[in-house]
Order: sequence, then structure tokens, then C-alpha cells
Amino acid sequence: MRCPKCHNETRDEHPYCDQCGQPLQPGAMKATRFGSVPDAPRVETPTRIAKPPPVPATPATIGPPPATDPWAAPPAEPPDIAADRRQADEARRHAEDARRQAEEIRRQAAETQQEREALDRQRAALERQRETLERERLEAVRRRVAEETRQQEAESELERMRAATSAATPAATPAVSPPSPPPPRKSRRALGLVGLFLGGGFVLLILLIVVAAFLLPRLLNRGSNPAGIEWVGVPAGSFRIGSTDGDADELDGPRVEIAEFEMSETEVTVAQYQACRDAGACPDPGHTKGYCNWHHADRADHPVNCVNWDEARTFAAWVGGRLPTEAEWEWAARGGEDHIYAGSGDLDEVACWKREGESSCSSRSRRANGYGLYDMSGNVWEWVEDCYVSSYSGLPSDGSASPVTGCEARVRRGGCWWGSAKKSGYFRVTNRYWVAPEERSHGIGFRVVR
Repeated sequence: MRCPKCHNETRDEHPYCDQCGQPLQPGAMKATRFGSVPDAPRVETPTRIAKPPPVPATPATIGPPPATDPWAAPPAEPPDIAADRRQADEARRHAEDARRQAEEIRRQAAETQQEREALDRQRAALERQRETLERERLEAVRRRVAEETRQQEAESELERMRAATSAATPAATPAVSPPSPPPPRKSRRALGLVGLFLGGGFVLLILLIVVAAFLLPRLLNRGSNPAGIEWVGVPAGSFRIGSTDGDADELDGPRVEIAEFEMSETEVTVAQYQACRDAGACPDPGHTKGYCNWHHADRADHPVNCVNWDEARTFAAWVGGRLPTEAEWEWAARGGEDHIYAGSGDLDEVACWKREGESSCSSRSRRANGYGLYDMSGNVWEWVEDCYVSSYSGLPSDGSASPVTGCEARVRRGGCWWGSAKKSGYFRVTNRYWVAPEERSHGIGFRVVR
């Protein structure tokens, strides 16, 4: 009989296992170190179970069961359990890979954000440095221009005085006579009075010549119109400057009163600026290539471009005028009409704006607006007197220029020929744009008023 506990083979007549003392028959006493203890009663089943035949004793079955080998391979699992385990392992690996990828993405995003913030700080520092350099450059240009202007005025004044002195010297020469014998005592007093009168008259004549030499050219220029500008009268009136649905710097414009004035019919042309250059009053723009019209014989009736704000003001003073204020320009561009562009709601009718060639268009190539002014929209941007401010707050109600000191940008109006459909908003009569006053561009010209 085989022991159910230690599997030791024992003879059938023995009630207990020879090795571990386990009872082998019902009702047998269990041997312990405290003595024999009766075994627990067993519940007999009604069905008699046949006793299995005895297993013949063999050397392999005699004695204790063989010890398990710790290095032996585990029993093979069923295929479905192994497949489920492999899928679970694969899912865990995918989840771990996804977690690592997410962490890598978060790390890269954090690094990208840090780099972006560093670039923003560098950009802000560069912008501040650029603004500082730009202010210093503008200040240097202003000082240089002012110094050159003072030198030119001093040289001009000196030349006028020399010319006046040389012109007056021959007239004074006949008054000098060879010495004569002293006159009688009674006539000495009369001769002294005559000499005093002649000396005072000579000094007064010199002063008149100097004043005439300084004022006469300006009076002649205003009356003779040396540049051949055709002036158009613009009536007085009042309007609300800007728009209600345009860009931010056009909104909330005040009502402005405009006095009557005259404006040049077209933008100042190359031929008109050439007259000022030939008279020695205007500097040479200096640009001869590309889209600049200067020194191109076939562009004499084109608007002069590539001139900065100071050069435009110099020409305006030479013809006895000035640059228009921003309020005067918009009032003239409206032309007494209600159009989005200067003279029409169709941009093609009134503006040269689609890059139709390698340069701007000739003057009067499009229709004029209601006041008879050409190219108020398109052809070239036009300098005005005002300093650019991002809103109309503080604009004078009498139509004069905005009172701003330390101006770093001037307003330009009207749009230019270097345009496209995406930039059609530049040609609106209410559109505002700014640029540095020393800027020379193929898209900027000017017109004058008086």
C-alpha cells in the first residue's frame, strides 16, 4: 500500500506508514510523539469504490519521490495562455514606448519654448538697439543738415554783400576830387553838412542793395513760377478726417476746418525738379539706376522720386510754397466727392498701381478727381508735413500739421505704382503710412501747396 502523504510503499497488513506514521486504514491510531492518537472518523459513502489493483513495486517507485530539478525547464503552457501573455507583454512594451515618446516630446517642447523665449529677448534687445542707433543717426543727420544750411546761408549772404559792395563802389568814385585850396571859413560848415549827407546816403544805398539782393529772388520766384507748376485752387471747407471702418490709425478722427489754398495739379515732375537743380537751389537726388526717374531722358514728365523729406521741402520753398499738411492732403484727395479712392470707386480709372512697367507712369495718365488733381491715388506716395502719430488725438482743428517734437517718422499718402491687388487698401484717400524722413524710395515723391 502507498502512503498518501510521503508516497512510501508499505505492506498491506501494516496500519501505518513505515516512514511517516500516517494511518493507512480507517480507525487506525496515528502515531505521534505524544502517543497513539485515533484517526479522524471518515464518512463512508453509500457507493462502494473498488480498490485499485496494487501497483507492482519497482525500483523507481520504492522510496521517496525524486526531488525536483531547480534547473529543469518549466512545463509548457497552453498555446492560448502563452499568446495572451505575449500580447500583454507587447502591449506593456508599446505603452512604455509611448510613455517615453511623450516624455521626449514634452522635453523637446520645453526646450523649444525656452529657445523661443531666448530669441524673443534677443529680438527685443536688437530692436531697442536699432531704435537707439536710428535716433542717433537721425540726430546726426539733422545736425549735419542744419550746419550745412547755416554755412550755405552765411556764404550766400557774404557773396551778396560782396556783390553789393562791388556794384556800389563805382558810383562813389566820382565823388572823390583832387584836393583844392581850403574854402573860406563861412563855407566849411556847409561843406561838412553836405559830406555828412553824402556819407549817410552811401550807407543807406548799401543797405538797400543788401536787402534787395536777399528778398528779390524770393519775390521773383513766387511771381514768375520758375518750375512751371500749374496750380489748382482748393476751396475752403470742413470735414471729419479719417474713416470709421479703416485701419486703427484712421479711426476717431476729429472735425477739421480747412482754409482755401492752392495745390500743384500733378506730383512734382522730373523736369520741374531739374529746374530747381539747375538753379542751384535743390540737391541732386543722386540715384540714376533702377526705378528712380532721375537722369532718365524719357521720364521728364514722370513724378520725381527717390527724394527724401528735406529735399521735398527745399523744392517747395524754392517755388514759394510748402508741403501740404495731412488734413489738407486728405481734403484735396476727396475732391468734394464720396469715393473710396481719389476721384472714383474704381481704382483703375484714377490710379497707376499695377506695376505696368519698369517705372512709374507719366503725369495725367489717369482721370483727375473732383478738384482737377491728378494721381492723388497711385503713381508715387506723397510726402506731407506731419509727423506720424498712431492716432488723430491732438490733431489741430484748423488743418495745420500735428505739433510733435523729436519726430522720427513722417506721413506719406496716396500709394504708389509698385502695388498689387493685396495692397489696394493703400490707395484709399483715408489710408495713412509712415516712413523715416531720410528715406529715398522709388515709390515716394511729393506735391506742393501755397
